[in-house]
Amino acid sequence: MSSILVRDLIETYKYFKYKEVIALVKGGNISKGDQDMFTTVVTLWNINEKIIDHNKIYPKSGGKLIRIRPSDNKIKEQRREVVKYWDKFFKLFPSVTKFINDSKENRKTYRVGGGNFLLRPIAQKSIFEIMILFEDLTDPMLNKLKKLPLKLNNKFWHYILWEPHKSTMLFNKSLVVNYIKYNIGIELKKKELEILSKSYKKNTGDLELNLPAAKFLS
Repeated sequence: MSSILVRDLIETYKYFKYKEVIALVKGGNISKGDQDMFTTVVTLWNINEKIIDHNKIYPKSGGKLIRIRPSDNKIKEQRREVVKYWDKFFKLFPSVTKFINDSKENRKTYRVGGGNFLLRPIAQKSIFEIMILFEDLTDPMLNKLKKLPLKLNNKFWHYILWEPHKSTMLFNKSLVVNYIKYNIGIELKKKELEILSKSYKKNTGDLELNLPAAKFLS
């Protein structure tokens, strides 16, 4: 199902069709030669996997899901669900629409110095992981995502997504997800908060440094 919907998104979804902004590579990250791309086909597949309700579309045998091609009606139903979340993503983040609609040459400049964090597959997957927590996409909590600083080299992302001393990416998705949750007021389990704090301290190299106070609680 995920593969079917990836192909469908690339060919028919309003923000992707005719745009040539999905890198058809085997890896999940954007390569140096694909700086004009929004994301990768692998990232689309991973996001679809999170959105799709597999229990609704696949039969079970021996307690395990059997991944056979679903009926056309089930494919259409899940497509509507996937598109609903992508529509919300683009509504929340118009800067991504600006990137996609820009020229191929201009798009190559958007990641210079870190650039927009939303152009990084790890950030895209993290945002969707948070969005999927909400069945009601009109929940005001989701609007807090718009407050997240766009620039990857912003101090907010230091030691979470960005290593400021080396100007390089960090790739711990669970850290990113829980950091965003923490900052917009989604309650973390005690263990999650402890790991977030310890990971932040470890990444800074200063074990006495506390996790910054949450910024977008209101």
